[in-house]
Amino acid sequence: MHAESDTIRSALEYCLTTPGEVQAGLKPAGHLWFFWFATGALMEGRCWLERLLATAPEPTVPRARALWSLALMLLSQGDAVRAAPLVEESRELALRLGAEAEVAHTFFGRGGACLISGDYDRAQARARGMAPEAAARFGWAVSGATGYAAAQGCDRAQLRLWSTPRRIVCELRTPRGRITDPFLGFRPPGPETRPEDGLWETRQVCEFVDMRSGDGATGGWTIRMETDLVETDLVASG
Repeated sequence: MHAESDTIRSALEYCLTTPGEVQAGLKPAGHLWFFWFATGALMEGRCWLERLLATAPEPTVPRARALWSLALMLLSQGDAVRAAPLVEESRELALRLGAEAEVAHTFFGRGGACLISGDYDRAQARARGMAPEAAARFGWAVSGATGYAAAQGCDRAQLRLWSTPRRIVCELRTPRGRITDPFLGFRPPGPETRPEDGLWETRQVCEFVDMRSGDGATGGWTIRMETDLVETDLVASG
């Protein structure tokens, strides 16, 4: 993937510096968020998106996507203050344009912004001895689950968090609905946005994830997430 970075840089720079080509750069840039995550180039991705968005203020679907893509990067770095208004701008624009896929993805951003701005899960993780970066990743994983719940219309979901001697555990429960897809969260994000995309990130971050529906009497569904309080390599070295 790193081998493609120079090609992407050249293409985006061309679109930014060539009259009439900025929209041609904004469209693919909004789809590159996963590439920048996977290659560890969040700061570079943020820079490209910020430049493109500043140069292309027109109300388009690619702008809506680029806005939430930039918001996701900011949230992954714990910056909910800057991310939250980008999510709302993306949502309002997507609703106005009838872009249902982009609207769906803003639920994930909203969930992440609420959690991180409140610092609930991350603060709990830090209090239990988790390193700052690991705590931020865990908060990001939890936001994937809460974003999915919001996209399903579960506005009364309950979030519980506790720890064992070695792991931090978070459980999200909803009062209604069912999980029927056995591959939920196993499919990586693709070109088209899906409400479940955040659950893929949840599975990537956590050592253990269990998703299941309740029985006939209780209904609802539960997502249980567990991750080590101490990084494996640190345990080995200690």
